[in-house]
Amino acid sequence: TGWALAKAGTESLCITAAPCITGRVKLAAAGAQQLSNISWSFATLGITDLPLFDAISAASISQMSTFDPQNLSMTAWSWATLGLVNRPLMSAIAEAALKKMPAFKSQELNNIVWSYATLGICDLPLLDAIAAAALLKMSDFNAQDLAITALSFARLEVLNVPLMDAIASSAISRRSTFHSQEIGNTSWAFAKLGLRNAPLLSAMSAEAIPKMSNFAPQHLTNTAWSFAKLSVMDRPLMEAISSSASIILNEFNAQNISNTVWSLAALVLSNEPFLHVIAESFVAQIKTCEPQAISNTAWAFASLGCLHHPLMTAIAAAAGASIKSYNGQGIANMAWAFATLGVLDEPLLKAIAAASIRTSPDFEPQNVANTSWAFATLDCFDRPLMTALAAAAISRLPEFNPQSIANLSWSWARIIFRDGPLIDALAAGAIHTMADFESQNLSNTAWAIATLDFFHRPLRDAISASAMSKLSEMHHQDLANTAWSIARMGISNEPLMNSIASRAIRMLSDFDPLGISNLFWAYAKMELKHEPLLAAMSAASLSNLNNFSAQHLANTAWSFARLAMSDEPFLAAIAAGAIRRLKESTCFDLSILVWSFDILNLSDLLGGILPDAVDHFADELEDGGDVGMFWFDFANVVALHVPPKRTEAFDAKFFRSFLEPVESTLLNLSGTEVPHAQALDAWQELLHERQIPYLGPHYTGTVLSQLGVRIV
Repeated sequence: TGWALAKAGTESLCITAAPCITGRVKLAAAGAQQLSNISWSFATLGITDLPLFDAISAASISQMSTFDPQNLSMTAWSWATLGLVNRPLMSAIAEAALKKMPAFKSQELNNIVWSYATLGICDLPLLDAIAAAALLKMSDFNAQDLAITALSFARLEVLNVPLMDAIASSAISRRSTFHSQEIGNTSWAFAKLGLRNAPLLSAMSAEAIPKMSNFAPQHLTNTAWSFAKLSVMDRPLMEAISSSASIILNEFNAQNISNTVWSLAALVLSNEPFLHVIAESFVAQIKTCEPQAISNTAWAFASLGCLHHPLMTAIAAAAGASIKSYNGQGIANMAWAFATLGVLDEPLLKAIAAASIRTSPDFEPQNVANTSWAFATLDCFDRPLMTALAAAAISRLPEFNPQSIANLSWSWARIIFRDGPLIDALAAGAIHTMADFESQNLSNTAWAIATLDFFHRPLRDAISASAMSKLSEMHHQDLANTAWSIARMGISNEPLMNSIASRAIRMLSDFDPLGISNLFWAYAKMELKHEPLLAAMSAASLSNLNNFSAQHLANTAWSFARLAMSDEPFLAAIAAGAIRRLKESTCFDLSILVWSFDILNLSDLLGGILPDAVDHFADELEDGGDVGMFWFDFANVVALHVPPKRTEAFDAKFFRSFLEPVESTLLNLSGTEVPHAQALDAWQELLHERQIPYLGPHYTGTVLSQLGVRIV
């Protein structure tokens, strides 16, 4: 009766019949065919009657030995279709199926493997037997059988290479019979198992493109995800998927959208118009999104460098409200995405920081490194977060790869966070894995160690030795960073610097202003007058000085002064560039610039820049905090080259903020009115807070005169 009602599609009658079947029919006396038919009937109609199915299960287990392959596969299929996990029943089915496996037909094999996969039951002896039977019957498998078998093994994450090879071979020969679902499922299965079968993928692509208009959203996303997961770039296929997806995007759910854009990002395929359409669709559905879909979408847009403000605003709001449910990978991806796109959303970052602190003990090394990198890139220093990440890093540092070590080191240096135990651990990890460092990892780590002023001789020696062996791999930025770091760390390695110079000369056209100025600075800092490099950099920079920032110009001028090199045409061009960028110049920039021209006796250049620079100091630049050294350097040059009438406003500001506090504090120190210890503390505090290591030649004399010291 149930079988007939199911065939007729009469759900209401079948529901009515359920109690009769349970109560009036003696299920224990029913045969295998009857039991399997009843369960099939209710499953076909989607009716879950737990008392009935419990009774069927008990009756079936008691006489499982009488079930033939069709009864076994129908019963398993019924429970799986309704999502009913009954392990005793499934164990009994598996045991009986193993004894009768040679008698299973292709459809029955498919039904039973699909059932176990759907219920998430991984019975390895059964799966091995199914694989062996399938290999013998592969010629009987149609497209659906092949796809379902592959899909089922993949869902259970069971890799049977002979079976998958046979499925691939059969699928290729039968590819013309594959429809969208079979193409999507077969591709997905091989990708899930990490099997990059090029002939199969080529065949699936060839069949998919002309049939793309028939693909449902799930089939499109499965196919796209599969090729992306296996890193197979098939541009015609991906273009066809994008085109078809844009037509039926209103049918996509949030997961479909997320998987599609993730696939494009994984293959580095940027289609701006399509991405903007995807973004708008995702925003409309974001309230229905799972955390993974949100973080994957953010990651994908960031990876493709596509900043869609409404999307990121919506993601920030959704993620901020649900970040507590994100795992470590989701948290790190979210932070990384916003940092990569340069989007500073403070409420989201606060939520990410809180979630990271709570879950950091469970972070994978990459999660620690990426989260640290993200906050450092956004110049967002959160001490509790960094402390938690440091502790997490130390506990798992042996698992960090070179990329993670380099990223973590760079992050700590960027925000100047000195955590002694972590830096020691990073140093040990870097030395241990130095042979595996790529050139960028090496240069970033060197930059970080130098920036943090971390003296660790074994690490410095390892960096110096490794840099020489990796010079041929270094890009222009790596060369500049490495040279700068070697110089800042005070590593004396002239052969390395000469080799850097030789390689840099061949690549100078690739260097940006920062790289050029850092190279100049490095060789000047080490007092290495490598004339071919310096001449080549001067020539390369001359036509590009308009792109130099005020700091780049000042550092370059300082380098020439440090090396006692007077290239007047080049320095005149620097002076002209500095005048154009005067409004963006800091105390530091102008102080070292005019100091450099003064050291080189370039009075004409000073005469051109000092009047406006004096006004800029007087009107714009800060006189509070730790800028004392720059003010004194600049004031000493001004006193020698600018008439007093032209410097009245500057002098008033300089005297009030710096010179008078110095004089009064020294007077107290040299007198008897203030206790000596108290006066000494005040003097040391002034020098420390205002960063005044010296007064310069002119103002040393001025202050000593005020103290009554006669200078001869």
